[in-house]
Parts: sequence; C-alpha cells; structure tokens
Amino acid sequence: MAEQKLPGIHIRDRFIAVNEIVAVDATVGVHHNTDHSHKKAYELIYCARGNMVVQLDETWTDIDSGTCIIVPRDTKHNTVTESDTTFCFYVAFDPSTDISRISGQYIRLPENYRLLLDSLAEELTKGYLSTGKGDKIFTLIPHDEMPAGAEQLALDLLEILLVLITRIVSAEGYRAITKSHNDFADNLSKDAEGFTTDRVTEYIRNHLTEKLTVESIAEHFGYSRSRLSTIYKQNTGHGINYTIANEKLLYARHLLIETDMQVSEIAEYLGFSSPQYFTNRFYRSTGMSPSNYARFKRTKVN
Repeated sequence: MAEQKLPGIHIRDRFIAVNEIVAVDATVGVHHNTDHSHKKAYELIYCARGNMVVQLDETWTDIDSGTCIIVPRDTKHNTVTESDTTFCFYVAFDPSTDISRISGQYIRLPENYRLLLDSLAEELTKGYLSTGKGDKIFTLIPHDEMPAGAEQLALDLLEILLVLITRIVSAEGYRAITKSHNDFADNLSKDAEGFTTDRVTEYIRNHLTEKLTVESIAEHFGYSRSRLSTIYKQNTGHGINYTIANEKLLYARHLLIETDMQVSEIAEYLGFSSPQYFTNRFYRSTGMSPSNYARFKRTKVN
C-alpha cells in the first residue's frame, strides 16, 4: 500500500516583514518633543498610560492610553504630554513590505492587543540599555548582556502587532480616530512649555553653587539648547543666562547680609570667574559694590 502524503502548510510569503528596529525611546511624565521626521523609517507611537497630544504634519490630535499611531516615512511629527503619570513608547522601524494602509491613522487597541504591545515594550526594555537624555526621555540601545534572541523576538512581536493592526483597520465598521483638537493642543503645548520653564527656573535656584550652562540645563531636561532657549524666552521674556546670573546675584545679597563670608569667598562659592567679575556684575545690578551693599544693609537693620 502506497504511503499517503498528508497535506502540508506552506508559507509562501510574509504579509508584513520588518527589516530592523531603528530606534526605541520612552518618555515619562511631562515632556515636549521637537518636530522631526524619519527619512527611511516609520515610527510607532504608543500611549501606554495617561494621555498625550500628537502632531502629524500641521494637525494636532489628543489620544489617551491604549491608542497608537504609525507615522509614515518622511512625515513631520511631534508629541506633547501634560501629566506626570503619562508613559509613552516610540519605536522607529524599517519594513520591507507595504504598510501604507495602516500608517497615519490613530488606532485604539483592544485590551488583548495592548498586552502584546506591553510584551514588546518589556522585551525591548530587557534587551536594550536605557540611556537617559534628561529626566523624562530614555533611549534604548542594544547591550552586550541582552537575553538570547531579544532582537529577533522584538521584531517578531512588532510584526505580529502590525498584522493585528491591519486586521483592525480592515474590519467592517472600523472608524479611525480623526477628531483633532487644535485649540486644546495649542493650550496644552503652552501649558507644557510653561511647566518646563518653571522647572528650569527651580533647577537653577537649586544648583546656584554649580557651574550652570544653557547646554547642561538643556541636556538635563532632554531638550536641544536652541529649543529650550526659545521656550524659556517665549515664557519669561529673557534668556536662561540672564536668570542664572540674576539668581546668583540675589543669593549673593543674602550671603552678604546673613553670613560672614568675604566677597572673594562668595564669588568662588557661586562660580563667578573672579572676584572682580563678581563685583562688576553686582555693581551693575544694585548700584553698589558688594562690600558697600553689606555695610549699608547691616547698618539699616541695626
């Protein structure tokens, strides 16, 4: 009796294939990203917790937890969050198959799909090393001690997620989230920038005895120097360097009156380049030299 051949399952092609994950970022809490685009990559933006506003080209749309969007290649986009509890995940990737059908749409994921995305985030977190760009944004990069097959598993999970998103978009009766809130987004952006400005000023006041520069402050908060300078000036009317100098001089007044520190000691303590430079800046601010200011104030108090 001839051996009967059982029918087999033959996978002829991949419905969706991803060549590589180009970059992975996560943001925690209040954060304002900068306008950017990816020439060769799509970007999956996922709001895992809280809410955020996403700018795609010139349109802002507010989304909440469980919602994602796949940003098309070479498309300007931006994100703003307003809550300390917000957690967002960003994955830039290069597909070798056409995914234009699911890009550019805001998609609310069912609970079981969110678990898959959470698994992707967990795998990337285990397999990639976090390098902080500030206190609110983290970039994940591969490291030597990543678990075996972490990159392959992340790619597989991403491909599965993209297939499932395609099914959602293809389902009868599906409607993408299209309602934009430009006024809300503008206000949210201004609120976020105002909050950032307040935090920068507070940071300066708490680090007056350190060497403060616009570059170091921008790096701490995860902004470029030019972007943070623009935000700060728009909200205060003056630059960050002005605030650094002004806050140091205000603190110097306190030290001159309340302590026995000498002018040279105060200049060194607050990071001025020399006692002479400190004296000149102090005179321009008060119309008195530091020593005369101290005598005048102490005499007035007595």
